[in-house]
Amino acid sequence: MNQPAPARLQPVYTVPEDLQDTVLLGPLDAELNQGGKTFIGKVKVVQQWNPISAYIDFSTDAADDIRFDMAEVKSSAFECPVRVFVKQSSGIRAYWSGGVDIGTDHKLDRVTFQLPNYPDLFGGNDYQDTLTKGETTTSLRWSEVVLEAGEWRIVLQPHSDIFAMRQQARANGRVVLSGVGEIRRLDTQQFKKGHVKPVLDALRLFLSFSFAEWCSPLFVVGSNAVATKSWQMWANYDVAPNSYLRGWVDERHGQLLSEAFPGFFHLWQKDEWKEPLELAVTWLIEASRQSGGTDGAIAFSQIPLEMLAWLVFVDHRTIIEADEFDKLTAASKIQMLFAHCGIPFDVPQGLSALATLAKKTSHTTGPQLVTKVRNTIIHPHEKNRSSIAVWEKAHGVKNNDVRWETQQLFRWYITLVLLSLIGYKGKYANRLTPHKLGEVQPVPWAT
Repeated sequence: MNQPAPARLQPVYTVPEDLQDTVLLGPLDAELNQGGKTFIGKVKVVQQWNPISAYIDFSTDAADDIRFDMAEVKSSAFECPVRVFVKQSSGIRAYWSGGVDIGTDHKLDRVTFQLPNYPDLFGGNDYQDTLTKGETTTSLRWSEVVLEAGEWRIVLQPHSDIFAMRQQARANGRVVLSGVGEIRRLDTQQFKKGHVKPVLDALRLFLSFSFAEWCSPLFVVGSNAVATKSWQMWANYDVAPNSYLRGWVDERHGQLLSEAFPGFFHLWQKDEWKEPLELAVTWLIEASRQSGGTDGAIAFSQIPLEMLAWLVFVDHRTIIEADEFDKLTAASKIQMLFAHCGIPFDVPQGLSALATLAKKTSHTTGPQLVTKVRNTIIHPHEKNRSSIAVWEKAHGVKNNDVRWETQQLFRWYITLVLLSLIGYKGKYANRLTPHKLGEVQPVPWAT
């Protein structure tokens, strides 16, 4: 902590205080193609800050003939598919998905980016800054997290105003760009944008998994000795206000990211794992957000577990034939996966309602219980509908407690399976029950 602090990474873009939309590019001569028709006009790329997203503003005299549908915009600086969502007398507005490239394809020395809702992590490389303002001197502690995998080195830092940003986010429900990052090659050699794009995608998925909320690199800027903005990528991803960390990383143990990233990056580089990892992280985040309420979180949380079990035992290892795997119950598939990953079947301590049911019913394991509760939601025939009511009457467990603990246990299961599959053997924040800041424990298979 006494070592000299490295230079703070500087964000390229800042959020205006009034949150007014910012023109990132244009106006440029452009054309919009839709359904075989071409419309000539001017295009601007505009950044909206609350909610955070970028859109195309295309002005033309023929706006009435443009439909609310997909189209393609072309200009001298970029071209991309868009979906029209607003029509005005002077033109249209449209969103794009993913990222849009701006600039050259020259070799780059580094790529910088900004991270939404980046938590105030400690436990990486810790430093202390001394800030003097007038006659007041303030000490500021902060941490830098370094991720290394393959030929890449990624540095993550909090924004210098992260404390004020997080307060603002909690007060106003806003997305804040509270993190800054930089990517370079480990050997310091130059690279092309096509080489670093997959790294950015892997980082997006890894951080989102670790925080249990989407944390996508935004305002990506590639630089070299000739130009600070040689290449830029403006991206639209699902980013929601979130000022609290809900993932497996603890706020006081940021170094755990450094330990887990190499295994994640190695698995993600395998083509057959890219889509399953994306889907599993998506379902984990939806469960964390409680999309559809507690019942919705329960209903879709089983999907990634069965998918990963299929991938491990049928697609990847061919341990069991597909038709035989299909005959197994959901609980059996999940228990096979847990045995492979080193995850215990017993209901964890702290989940009192499920622990009671495990002792007093025929559903003695965690997988048996969570799949049974899920069946009461997605297969609501009379027998399933009455199951929890029977449990409530016979064993004194409350319906709401059973459902709440089930969705918590599903989230825990998805997290542990992913940590195991990437070969992680360190510590993690167990958020099954109320979590104390700074409290971590070894993953089950490490003990």
